[in-house]
Amino acid sequence: MAIKDENIRPTPATGTTGYIHPTPPQTPTTPASTGRQPWSFHAGGLFAAPISPGVGSEYLTKMHQTLADIYKEADPKFEIALINIDNTVDTALAYSAIVVCVKLKNVADLGVAYHTLIIEATGERPSAIYQTVYNRQVEIIRVAGDAMDDELYKRVLEKVKQHFPVGPYRMADACVIPSGFNPEDKNLVKRLALSAGMAATVELEIHQPGFMDINLASASYDSSLICNVSFSRQELDNAVGEPVRSDIIVRFTSQRNPSQDQRQAQSLNAGNREQTISSLSGFVDVIYAPLAPVTGYNFYQPQQYNVPTQRYVARLIVTDIASNFSYTPSSILLWLATATAVRDDNNWIQALRPSPNTQGIDMYDIGALNIDANLENDQRGFGTRIDTKSDGFQLPDLGALITRLFRPGLVISLDVPECGPQTWYLAVFKEAANGNPNAQEVIMKAADSLTNGLFSRHFNATSGAMFTDVNNRIHMGYYTDSNGLKRDIRAIDYLAVANLIGDKDPMQIRLWSDTFYRTEIPLISRLAERRKMISGYTHDNAVFTGFAQRITFSTEFTAALIRGCSEAGLSTRIQTPTLSAEFNQQRGVGNFVNDALLSPGMAAGQTFMGRDYGYQAPVAGYQPSYYRY
Repeated sequence: MAIKDENIRPTPATGTTGYIHPTPPQTPTTPASTGRQPWSFHAGGLFAAPISPGVGSEYLTKMHQTLADIYKEADPKFEIALINIDNTVDTALAYSAIVVCVKLKNVADLGVAYHTLIIEATGERPSAIYQTVYNRQVEIIRVAGDAMDDELYKRVLEKVKQHFPVGPYRMADACVIPSGFNPEDKNLVKRLALSAGMAATVELEIHQPGFMDINLASASYDSSLICNVSFSRQELDNAVGEPVRSDIIVRFTSQRNPSQDQRQAQSLNAGNREQTISSLSGFVDVIYAPLAPVTGYNFYQPQQYNVPTQRYVARLIVTDIASNFSYTPSSILLWLATATAVRDDNNWIQALRPSPNTQGIDMYDIGALNIDANLENDQRGFGTRIDTKSDGFQLPDLGALITRLFRPGLVISLDVPECGPQTWYLAVFKEAANGNPNAQEVIMKAADSLTNGLFSRHFNATSGAMFTDVNNRIHMGYYTDSNGLKRDIRAIDYLAVANLIGDKDPMQIRLWSDTFYRTEIPLISRLAERRKMISGYTHDNAVFTGFAQRITFSTEFTAALIRGCSEAGLSTRIQTPTLSAEFNQQRGVGNFVNDALLSPGMAAGQTFMGRDYGYQAPVAGYQPSYYRY
C-alpha cells in the first residue's frame, strides 16, 4: 500500500542508494577551436530521423490504446486518464512509461491517485556496474525497476500536475511491464489494467473521510470460513505474465450457512456456493539453523562436539496474495494470517513429500538434506542421500525423517517485489521492515482495526519487533526448464541446490546458504555470488528481471495477530488433502476406557468368575515425536 504523497520522495527501487556510485569520468581538456559547434557522441546522432529508429514508440502507442479500450468499461464514478511519458521525446529517460491516473468524480477533494507502468521494451537492458568490496570487483546487475528513481518520479509528478492542476496527488507505486509482455494479448492486458486501476482506486478509497477498514468484530458470520490448503507445485502467472512459484496454495473461502428451506439450500442458484475470498501462494524453504551454536571447524574434518540432529527450520515463503474481496491494509493482514494454516497440525510437511514419478533430477527430494545434515556422522563431514524413492519409504518414514532433521514450528516470510504487480499493496511491509515509522504506524493501525483493538493488547510496539531477518534481498526472474517451460528462479532454493549438486560437490550447499545468512559479508557480494550460482544451476539461461525483499514476521507479531483475530471472533476450519496422522505410526487408542472400565475389586463386584490378574493402568495416548504443539 503506497504511503507516499507529493511531499515524500520514494526510496529507489533497488534499495542500493548510498553505496553504489560508479566513479564519474574525468572531464576532458577542451580541444583547440575548430570553428564548429560542439557536438557529442552521446547526443544520439547527427541527423533527426522522420520516425523513431526503435519500436519503443510503437509499443508505447499500442499499450496505451489497448489499456484505453479496457478502461472504457470502468465504473462511471471514476475518471481515468492515461498519461504517456515517451523516452524518444525525453531522451534522458531509460524507458517510456504510462501513468494510470484515477479520480473519484463525486469526491474531488480526494485529488488524484496514480500508478506508473514502466515499459521495459522501450529501452535497453541496463548494463552492470562494479564495486570494489574487500579488494574484489563485485558485479552489480541493474534491472528496469531501478529506473523508478527520483528523476522519473519528478517527471511523472510533473505530468500528472499538468493534466490535473488541482491535487492532492497520491502516488500508488509502480510496476515494470517486462519486455516479453504481449500487448496483443487482451486477457493479459486486462489483468494488468485491473491491477493498475486497483492500485489507484484503493489509494483513493482508504483516504476518504471516515474510511473504516475491515473489523472482524463487526462481521455477521453468516457463513462458514474455510482454509483449503493444497499442494500442487504448479506455478502461477502474475499480472504481467511472469511465472510465480506456487507449491502451496491457501484458499480462504466462505460457504453460506444453510437456510431453513432445505430445497432452497440445495439449489445451485441459492447463493450458497463456496466463494473464494483470497488465495495465498508460496513454498517451503529450508533454513540451516541448528539448535547448538556452530563454532569454527574444518569442513573436511569430523566435528569434535555433539550437535542435535535437528539442524533445519522450515520457512513458508509467501510469493503471491490475490483477493476478490479487498486489498486494504487490514484485509492484507487477514490474508497473511491464513498462512498459519500451513503451520497448524504440521501441514507444511506435505510440501516435502517425495515425487516418485519425477523424470530427471527431483529438486524436491528431501533425502538430499542428509548430504549436509550427515545423520550417520560420516568422518568426511558430509552424509549420503537418503533413498526416498524406494517402495519401502512410506509417509511414516517421511515423518520420522522430518523429526530427526527439523526443529518444530514454521517461519513465515513474504517476498515483496520492488517494482512489480504486487508492490502497490505489499510495499508497506517492506517499508516498515526497513524502519519507516509511517509504514509501521499503518500496519499497527490496520492490525488494530482488523482485531477491534485486541492486537495491541498482545503486541507492544515500543519493545517488540514486527520483523526479523531484515535487509534480506532476493533475485526475481525466470529460467527455461528442460521442457521449454518458464519457471520462477525461486525454484532454486536450498533443497534444489542439495539435489542438483550436493552429491558431486556438497560444499555448494553450504555456500548457497551462506549467500543468505553470512550477514557479516556485504549484501552486494552475497547477491553477486548467488546470481552466479543460479545461472550455473539453470545452465546460464536465467533471466533476472528484478528484485524483492524477503520480509520475515517476528514470532511476537504473528502470535499477537492470530490471537487478536481469534478473540475478535474469527473462526475457520482447515481442510488439507492428507492428515498429519499419516506421517507417523500412531495407533488409535480407546482413551474413553478411563471413564468406563470396571477394574477388578471395584465396589460393583466381579461379574465373571476367573483369575484376578490385578489392575493395570490403561495405555496413555501416544504422541509422535515430531508433533510438538
